[in-house]
Amino acid sequence: MNFILNFLRSKAGALTGVLIIAVIILVVGPMVGIPRFWCIVVVVLLILGALIYLLVQKLLARRKAKMLEGYLATQARDDELSARPDLKDEIRALREKMEAAIRVLQRSAGGSRWKKGDALYVLPWYMIIGRPAAGKTTLVKNSGLSFPAFDSGPESTAIRGFGGTRNCDWWFTNEGIILDTAGRYTAEGGAQDQVEWNAFVGMLKKARKKAPINGLILAVGFDELLGREDVEAEARMLRGKIDELLDQLGIIFPVYLVFTKCDLLHGFVDFFGDLGKREREQVWGTTFKLYEERRLPVYKEFEDEFEHLTAALAARRNTLLGMDKNSQEKQGVYLFPQEFQEIKNRLVRFVDILFESSRFRQDPAVRGIYFTSGTQGEGTVIDAVIGKMSREMGVSAGLQEQEKSAEPKAYFIKELFQRIVLFDRNFAAPSTKAGKKSQYLRLAAIWGQLLLGVGILSAVLISFFQNQSELKKTHQAARVVRNVGANPVRDMETLMPLFRRLEKLDAWEESWSPLSLHWGLYSGQKANREARMQFLKKLRYSLLVPSHNHFAQYLSDTTRALTDLDRYSNVFTSYRMLSEKYDPAAQPSVLAQEVWEFWKSNVPVERHEEWQRMLSDQINYYWKHRADEELQDYTITPNRETVRLAEAVLKPRFGPKQFYNQLIARAGGRLPPLRVEDLVPGSQLLSGNSLSGAYTRKGWEDAVLELFEKSPEEMEKNPILKANVERSGVDIRQELKRLYREDYRTQWKNFFAGVKIGPFADLEDAVGKIAKLAGGNSELFEFLQKSLEKGELKGDDFEKQLASDFQTLSDLLSGELKGRGEKPAKDTYLEEDLPELNKRMQEGAESFKGKQNCGSALQSLVNNMSSRRDYATRGVVWDALGTKEFLQKPFEAAKEAAFGDACQCLNEIWEEKIREPFVRELAGLYPFSPSDKEASFAQMQKFLGREEGLLWFEEKEIRPAREEGMRFSAEYDSLALRAKDLYPGEAMGLAFTLEADARNFRPTSGRGVVQEAQLTLGSQSPFAYRMGVKIPWDFMWKPSDPNCELSLKVQGLRCEPKSFTGPWALFRLFDQGVTQGGSVYWDFDCGGFAYRAEYGLKGDFLQRGHFQSFKLPEKICP
Repeated sequence: MNFILNFLRSKAGALTGVLIIAVIILVVGPMVGIPRFWCIVVVVLLILGALIYLLVQKLLARRKAKMLEGYLATQARDDELSARPDLKDEIRALREKMEAAIRVLQRSAGGSRWKKGDALYVLPWYMIIGRPAAGKTTLVKNSGLSFPAFDSGPESTAIRGFGGTRNCDWWFTNEGIILDTAGRYTAEGGAQDQVEWNAFVGMLKKARKKAPINGLILAVGFDELLGREDVEAEARMLRGKIDELLDQLGIIFPVYLVFTKCDLLHGFVDFFGDLGKREREQVWGTTFKLYEERRLPVYKEFEDEFEHLTAALAARRNTLLGMDKNSQEKQGVYLFPQEFQEIKNRLVRFVDILFESSRFRQDPAVRGIYFTSGTQGEGTVIDAVIGKMSREMGVSAGLQEQEKSAEPKAYFIKELFQRIVLFDRNFAAPSTKAGKKSQYLRLAAIWGQLLLGVGILSAVLISFFQNQSELKKTHQAARVVRNVGANPVRDMETLMPLFRRLEKLDAWEESWSPLSLHWGLYSGQKANREARMQFLKKLRYSLLVPSHNHFAQYLSDTTRALTDLDRYSNVFTSYRMLSEKYDPAAQPSVLAQEVWEFWKSNVPVERHEEWQRMLSDQINYYWKHRADEELQDYTITPNRETVRLAEAVLKPRFGPKQFYNQLIARAGGRLPPLRVEDLVPGSQLLSGNSLSGAYTRKGWEDAVLELFEKSPEEMEKNPILKANVERSGVDIRQELKRLYREDYRTQWKNFFAGVKIGPFADLEDAVGKIAKLAGGNSELFEFLQKSLEKGELKGDDFEKQLASDFQTLSDLLSGELKGRGEKPAKDTYLEEDLPELNKRMQEGAESFKGKQNCGSALQSLVNNMSSRRDYATRGVVWDALGTKEFLQKPFEAAKEAAFGDACQCLNEIWEEKIREPFVRELAGLYPFSPSDKEASFAQMQKFLGREEGLLWFEEKEIRPAREEGMRFSAEYDSLALRAKDLYPGEAMGLAFTLEADARNFRPTSGRGVVQEAQLTLGSQSPFAYRMGVKIPWDFMWKPSDPNCELSLKVQGLRCEPKSFTGPWALFRLFDQGVTQGGSVYWDFDCGGFAYRAEYGLKGDFLQRGHFQSFKLPEKICP
């Protein structure tokens, strides 16, 4: 994996990625339709860009290498000048050696021609730190690195006393540069040593900003580590140096802990002495993964790995003891694994302190812990096992000097450098978490080089398939409209999918189509033109030709000009727009409106808004493309007689007003309308209608003024208008301005009046939203301020006239309009009046929670809010713009919110006091149900009465609310009226009239003559009709009259009377009758013959089943 990453980071990897991408483009491009020429162009540009990038990188590297070389030379000269006289010659010789080493290095650079000249910058730099005599130099000498040959032996390549620091060895090798720091910087030196160390580190950071060093090697000799009691101090001292490097260099780098002089451990030479050269070059120790979250502390991982190393030594010991060795060698072989195991605790403790983790500092990136030996026969042998036994027995073990080896050998060093240290050259990274992320991003960018080719291929394929998809959608939409006929109401929605496709294609042509459709494959222009012609052809056939014919019929009726001259003029304008060549001054909005007026009667009312918008969009699209060259003659043949007749009608009537309307329509077509959401973007509280763009400052300055100034030239082109203007004797410009002045005021007043605040769900919701309106960034005053900016004009006298309507608003916003106590009216409104309104709404909300006297509570609340409304706007004069009314809108909106709370309260009272008792006690009884069981008089009195019934509810709860403008459902209003009819006074009663006419008393089967008909109602005088003249008879039904009888006398026959008893006798009688129109009749059985008695009737309550329709709604208001 590391090999792959290193390759991808290399220039060879980058070039390989570019070549792969180039091959993909050349092979795949023609397969998906990209011309080969453009594929070659892209590949050439890609390769050229890659070469330029590499060249720039090369030049930058060489420049930085020169800077490094100059910096080092300067430091060397400064060192020479500051040296003692007796050392100057030595220092000069060292400097000359250093310069020679750099020259040789620049020439060789490891055999790479690319690196020649910039080796100092390109090669990795490693630092070795450790105490004096820790074996640092021995490590480098035995590293297997190749030194540039400019003098005999590798020793000559170490330039001592150079680089701004004393006693520092610079090892220049073809694989990298190794800084062998002076051991005194690792030991606890003085202040001067610390200053020199900081300067040395600063030089590294300045010379190589991106990666001052590529790795740090900690050299710790066994003689120092195992011969000292305070290993903790040694570990903390080295950790301090690591932390200083991390802080000062600002990067995180691999750290290699190398234990040197392992040969001082008793038995080392005996144990490993038989290893061949290749085996001695291998690595002995443990290597950790970099930049991965550790599951265990470093010391714990090392402790585990140490056990594996010890186990491997024990296994090898068994093999060695079987070989032919003398007793002393066998003793060494036997004891060495034990000696190694014995020092475990000391080493683990050392590693624990050295690499202790802390959240308050950057943890080192520990790459590995290794054991080495560079030479043998120097120093005192460390016998941990014998020493421990001696200490336990209380005797002195004595120290044994190691015998000088005849041929010193390097153990476990070469592959440590070759396979691990140098291989990790690219793992230095910024020391912060963000830096780690940026490293991952860089790695991602490297992978991106390989993925770029796949990306380009994907883009081309996506472009191909998306183009195919877009073409397919366009063709499908075009196929659908082939069957469109001459009925736009039926076919309008059929045209819409194609229209929306054309809108999208037009937008792509006017701006920029999506990138995913390009890559040399976009063919939307051709498809757009073909589909457009088909759409316009169908639109002309199905909509424009029928509309044109309708316009001709409309214009033929000249009386229409007498009732609505503006409409007649607009229809004539629309007729000419369809009949004549394209006129850029014409306004498609006029044509769209007149076409809609023609067709809207055929569209369901609930879809008017939707269809008008669809039709307007299609007319605008049609007119936009009438300017296209292929559509210049796309006209409908006019009826010359219709044109002549319309011109004759308009000639004496088409004056400045009609001309003004045309100019304003033209100006409004140039600018978008001004909407409430444009003035207060994202507002959830303010909404309303739009204002034509012609009535804004921009509209005046950019459109209307220009049209008015050119109006004389326009008038010259219209003989009818010219003659009428000259006849009236007005100046056309001044007349247009006068009309504009009137409309400007009216349009802005209507715009302000149409603004709505809310809606509010209830008073609690209103309190929160009104508080927002009273806040620091009040949307209410933001709207007013933006309106002032959009509407107020400042200039000549005419513009000042237009601006005069905004004077009150301007004074209010500027603070010149004073409120109470000389405080600006705006401040008193926001800081006092709206908060007071909120306070009163909160009190009102509480009053509705009692479920009683809701109507009175509403009346009181509304009166309080109204008085505060008048008080709040008392200082604002009534102006033409409606500023005062606008400031009253929050109060009116609050009133509507109060209606909502009152409605909920009244609905609850209605349910509890009226509806629920009715359903429970009366709904199943007669007369409310066709039942034998009847409601008693007391029950009806209670239900309808003024003490606790329906009339009580109407008078006590509803009437106060009605007086404040609250509206109730039609069902409830009808019910209340019927209740009043049944309860006209203090008691129940019902007035009705019967009208008797002899012609309506007749046999239906029989020949006898009806002599008399009589209706008896309780104790009232009976109505006896003896077939004379028509007689009306007034009755008053009361529950106290419990009986009712209707009888009929027929000559020679006996008729069965219709008799009923009880308080509802009259209603049961009429339930047996048949009511039709304004009369009621009954059929009688008279000795086997049928006779009919029919009366004229005035009184809805007596119609059959009338009370059974007496249903109480669940809610009396929305």
